Amino acid sequence: MAAISSIPLVGWIAAAVAALASSSLKQKLGRQFFKIFMSWISETWSAIAPILTEVWNGMVEAATTAWNAMVEFVSPIIQSSC
Repeated sequence: MAAISSIPLVGWIAAAVAALASSSLKQKLGRQFFKIFMSWISETWSAIAPILTEVWNGMVEAATTAWNAMVEFVSPIIQSSC
């Protein structure tokens, strides 16, 4: 049970896709299902990628602002002690 809980969700999704690909691609219906599934994954990723990019850029901007504020605050203290 501990081994199962230690596998991240992404690992389970990858394992499911691999299992589907392995068993389903051997049959015509499986190939159709896999094609539809991969199309859905592609469309979903295309829809959420811009949102994730915007979130990431916002996080980078916030971290950069915080870092610059810290440097601005600490620099005079460090320079006055030298």
